[in-house]
Amino acid sequence: MAQFSQGFLSSLGRPEMSQSLFGLGAAIGGVPGQIKQRQKEQEQLKRYDQISQMSQQGIASAQSGDVTGLTSRLEQLQQAKTAAKTLEEKKSIGQMILKLQSLKPGAEKVAIGNNARELVNITEALTKTGLTSPARLALEEKRQKLMKDPRAVQQFHEYQMSQWNFEQKEEDIKAEQWLETNRGAILEAVQNGDTKALNGIIENAGENVEAAQRFADSSLKSAETMAKFEENSIERKMAPSVDYYTEQVNNLPEEISKNLKATLNAYKTVSEKGWDGSQWTTGFRTRAKQLERELKGQLSSINNQVATAKYAEARREDRVLKEQIKKLELKIDAPMSSDYIRQGRIMAQSLLKEDEELTESAITEQATALYERDRRRNIQELAFLTGEKPVEEGEKYEPWQLEIIEEAMNDNPNKSRQAVIKALKKGGILSVKPEPAELTEREKRMEALETRDERMEAIGTGLVARTGALGPREERIKDLGPREERTSSLFN
Repeated sequence: MAQFSQGFLSSLGRPEMSQSLFGLGAAIGGVPGQIKQRQKEQEQLKRYDQISQMSQQGIASAQSGDVTGLTSRLEQLQQAKTAAKTLEEKKSIGQMILKLQSLKPGAEKVAIGNNARELVNITEALTKTGLTSPARLALEEKRQKLMKDPRAVQQFHEYQMSQWNFEQKEEDIKAEQWLETNRGAILEAVQNGDTKALNGIIENAGENVEAAQRFADSSLKSAETMAKFEENSIERKMAPSVDYYTEQVNNLPEEISKNLKATLNAYKTVSEKGWDGSQWTTGFRTRAKQLERELKGQLSSINNQVATAKYAEARREDRVLKEQIKKLELKIDAPMSSDYIRQGRIMAQSLLKEDEELTESAITEQATALYERDRRRNIQELAFLTGEKPVEEGEKYEPWQLEIIEEAMNDNPNKSRQAVIKALKKGGILSVKPEPAELTEREKRMEALETRDERMEAIGTGLVARTGALGPREERIKDLGPREERTSSLFN
């Protein structure tokens, strides 16, 4: 048995010793509680880390435009808020939820932009050569899915218009370069009266045919004016031609004619002082001839500027027309937007009978009707601008025609279905059914062998009978041709 010293036993009676032992016992008794408290704090820290991770993931999803990921994180945080055990923890999670919810509109905009950029990338990818059929099909399916989002399509169309405007500016630069390159040849042909050369230049103007024609017409008119000017000059006749030159100057626009008034007035003054009705006073005829040459040079320069302006005017008119056509094609290609849903709701509401409830199908029906109405109008307007007969809505096509249409659309992903069909009709491609492709050797052999039952009946049912009639396997495989031919023929 353990024995305590006399000193220890005597100290137990002292108050100080009693208090010390009491404190030690209390400390030992509090250890389990401290352990539980630390475990509770660790669990809280763990939950906080998890919740913070959800919040950070939600922010990342919002920044990248992943609306689905953001929504998922919001749902997880809502569940965590419900499971929270303290008011402080619920409040903290609630603040995180509010922050993520405020990011949702921005995330949706980013997502729309992402889809629009994806449409751009797909459209560019479809224009590349060497694209395999499966890859093209996958891109087409993805494109059709993205085209169902009106907001993404709107941004995609805005990009297409921006790209179109950029290309048109490049075309304008090329048009200016074309005129500068061919101006001399046109003016020379006009001066020489060489109609054949002039027509050849215009016919080879490409996209600038109409503008080139206007420039040539203006130049021809200018040449006629200059010829009459020459006929009325003092070099050709003795008397001055004040009335003729005055008429020519007055026929010009005010902003142009005012630049010639000083020379014309000087010519009038010299003519009045130097010409007496039958002869010139010495020195005045020379001055009058000089002023005529100045007038001729100024008129020739102005006429050249007018011809250039006519060329530019034709180019602007052509661009305006093309822009109208491009915008209409994009409208026709666009899916039904939310505006039609709102209008459809109003229309469906106005058509409700007494005690009848508004349904989503009724809203959709009215929205679709409004959308199709506007689409038909756009198609009619497009036909008017292009001078082509519009494609009738609901027009039926034969399977071979549909195949041609789909192939043409794949080859021209930047064009709408309407534009593709019109181009095919204009070229007469949908009018004549193509001749069936010549049968491959395998197909010819299979056709000659007739049906499977007939072949089996002819060669027998036993293995020996079949192999004996068809020959050894090596020979049969050789007859069928290379493996590539055999697999490709499955889709012929």
